Amino acid sequence: MKANRGRERKSRLKRTRSTTMIEIVKPPADSRGYRVVILPNGITAMLISEASDFKQEGIKNADTDSDHYIEDGEAAAALCIGIGSFSDLPEIPGFAHFMEHMVFMGSKKFPKENYWDDFLAQNGGDSNAWTDCERTCFFFVCQQSSFLKALDIFAHFFISPLFNKQSVDKEIMAVDNEFQMVASNDNERMRSVISYELVEPGHVLGKFMAGNKKSLKDDPERNNINVYEQLHTFYNRMYSAHYMTLAVHSIEDLDSMEHQVIKIFSNIPNNHIPRPKFIKPPFQEKKLNALVRVVPIADVHKMEIVWALPPLMEHYRARVIEYLSLLLGHEAAGSILSVLHRKHLALELSGGNDMTGYTHNSTWSAFIISVKLTELGISQFEQVLEIIFQYIKLLKVSLPGHVFEEQKHIQETKYIFKEQESIYSYVEELAENMHLFPPEHYLCGRDLFFEYNEQLIRDCLDFLRPRGMLVMLFNKDYQSLPSQCVEPWLGTKYMVKSIDDNLIQQLENVKLNPDLNVPIPNPYIATDFGLKKIKKATKFPVVVMNEPGIRIWYKKDNKYHMPTAYIYFHFISSAISRNPVNVALGDVYLTLLLQMLTETLYNATLAGFEYSIEGTPEGIIFILGGYSEKIKLVVTDTVKVFLDFQPNEDSFDSVLTHLKQVYVNELIKPVELARAVRYSVLELKDPSLQQRYQHMHNISYPMLLDFIEEFYSSLFIEGFVTGNVLPQEAIDVGKMAFQIIRHPLSSDSLPKPNMMELPVGDFKIFLSAINKEDTNSCVVHYFQLGLGNVYNICLNDLLYAAMNEPLFNVLRTEYQLGYSVYCQPTITHGILGFLIAVESQANKFSMKSIDELMTKFLVDFEKTLSDTPDEQFNEMVRHKSSMQT
Repeated sequence: MKANRGRERKSRLKRTRSTTMIEIVKPPADSRGYRVVILPNGITAMLISEASDFKQEGIKNADTDSDHYIEDGEAAAALCIGIGSFSDLPEIPGFAHFMEHMVFMGSKKFPKENYWDDFLAQNGGDSNAWTDCERTCFFFVCQQSSFLKALDIFAHFFISPLFNKQSVDKEIMAVDNEFQMVASNDNERMRSVISYELVEPGHVLGKFMAGNKKSLKDDPERNNINVYEQLHTFYNRMYSAHYMTLAVHSIEDLDSMEHQVIKIFSNIPNNHIPRPKFIKPPFQEKKLNALVRVVPIADVHKMEIVWALPPLMEHYRARVIEYLSLLLGHEAAGSILSVLHRKHLALELSGGNDMTGYTHNSTWSAFIISVKLTELGISQFEQVLEIIFQYIKLLKVSLPGHVFEEQKHIQETKYIFKEQESIYSYVEELAENMHLFPPEHYLCGRDLFFEYNEQLIRDCLDFLRPRGMLVMLFNKDYQSLPSQCVEPWLGTKYMVKSIDDNLIQQLENVKLNPDLNVPIPNPYIATDFGLKKIKKATKFPVVVMNEPGIRIWYKKDNKYHMPTAYIYFHFISSAISRNPVNVALGDVYLTLLLQMLTETLYNATLAGFEYSIEGTPEGIIFILGGYSEKIKLVVTDTVKVFLDFQPNEDSFDSVLTHLKQVYVNELIKPVELARAVRYSVLELKDPSLQQRYQHMHNISYPMLLDFIEEFYSSLFIEGFVTGNVLPQEAIDVGKMAFQIIRHPLSSDSLPKPNMMELPVGDFKIFLSAINKEDTNSCVVHYFQLGLGNVYNICLNDLLYAAMNEPLFNVLRTEYQLGYSVYCQPTITHGILGFLIAVESQANKFSMKSIDELMTKFLVDFEKTLSDTPDEQFNEMVRHKSSMQT
């Protein structure tokens, strides 16, 4: 029956004709025009036009002689090349990534190095690029009125790049700074160990792909290799037009866009050489049959199980990895995680593949189960493996096809009501999609489940076996073990040995576990998407329920006309901020509550619902959104979790250890340490992470039970219900939430947030990094601006718009202080602020010198801002205003 419903729904998807007569599947609400064009030089271009949504009037396009007028807005483009780090020059690891950096350094037609950045800054634009294993993507956004000029500049990076020799050392340092930023990332370190230790010698997956100063400068100079000369060789061989896809988004009509794109991009050279292909598998099964103990940077107890599947990119219609991920990574009752929770062996579990180029390419597809273990779990990881293989055996016996059909329906529903995303990220995604899917699925290839292929699923399940798996354990205690190996690029310490044959035989002969079950039919799947009507919708939210302990606001959606609803609850309790110990107890309570909510609401999240829960100095904020037909059912089940919440002592102990690790792992990142210190200074009722960590050593299970009783006995709920709901439904939601309160807190007694008012002057805090082996550092300038109002918020946003690009150009590009340089307007409890941050490396720049250069920039910027012509300033205001609307 569900399969029939799926076939009926298929007709609801819109299709549009391209110049090649291919029907492109798109959401019904998407009124944009699409066209696929093959350029004379072999580039495949996707044109996206919003002409039907805009009146063709407003601003004359300054880049053409036409009398055609267009309304200003944003336009964007992305060019993706089917070449990445797999095509690195063997003697220069990371060269493809370095090449990506050098492309934007000018062209013969536009030779000035920073011309592109300056042009985009003056026209409300931005650009970026990335390099993956088999693809490199460049993309930008700017104002429509400047788009043709931007396209011309952009195209010439690929028609006649200069590869300015003076830029080589600077961009090598930019790549090195980027490398230093990720060198302490344990996921990257895990991949580096796999590549170095387990990949077959000479295979492209075994390369060091990120690049750094050693691989791009020191080693080539030592070997008499001229990196600059290799740029032109690599460009001529690898940057060929027939390897390229192009996505262009504009408010011009499709015929005009086609004419412009052919004229601008057809001069990119085509070398007519077949694109490099990589098909050799990266692993031998006997080498993957390994147990690797890794010393992580973070304080974690984690296990990663990796299987090497054949490449599945061509089988995207079957969604095998996603389907198996749904089953093995399920979090509801009867799942692997549910059983591990009850045995206090694990806190989190996920399964599948991140779909990046490393784990999903033309040579293999990884399937990875990642488990965040408790202290008990890391010591008994064999038992965790046993439960996982019991579930795999269950799937082989009873493969639940209904889960695929449910997900097919859910994903199609999401696609039908898909909201329009930023065109900047949209063109980036489409340009890459054009390498992965046939034209009819350029838009939907990532989103939809197409066909249930049971045989292919079972074939892939057969790869998930004990013999041929890689087990990686992460624990800082391993640093004391003997016979450690060291991965040469990131310095990861690890120990490797074959998995014990007795363990393999034990896992091969597991029995079915009665506590494990395949997922039940999902009760949260919506089928009624009708829009509800009321006599008169109010312009602003109104109070529909106001009783002791609760106040519910309501507003019917009259703008977006979607079959969705959103609920916001702020559970305000005087218990939280009564003392610092209670704040720490609040973190424990919140973590345990989230575990229960995860199991209860997991099926709801699969059905398209989203929720978040976070602690505040005043209590807990819970936000829920999803299809309005099922929203009351989700609220009912959520309230039941609050009412039935009663943690056991073993769970309390596991979470206590987990939170200590969380605090430490946040504080070892310099940027997070800076953020934590800023909050501890500004928020008077919110103790720092360091203080919370100390309190964790002194709290007990009875203290938690007392805190929970106090929390529920001094509670006020402020709620807001909006979307496709009626006033009475909002009241019903409020009545359900009211059941949680054991004793209402009066609105007069609500705790208020307290912010430190910083005195006028220059105050500095210097802190040593917690991880002494990490050279990453961070300098943050924070300015408190006072109480916010709409006018001042707009001024703060304008300051960001004016400062963002010059800050990046001066501190990152010119001074090369670090890879991450940014500014950011902030609002904390209604108090405006503005911060500037530079993430750097202490072995390259002292904090004092970075601080001085940041201060110098601000002095220079103040003069630049005061000298800005009125016409330029007004243009920036107009652009920001158009973006807000």
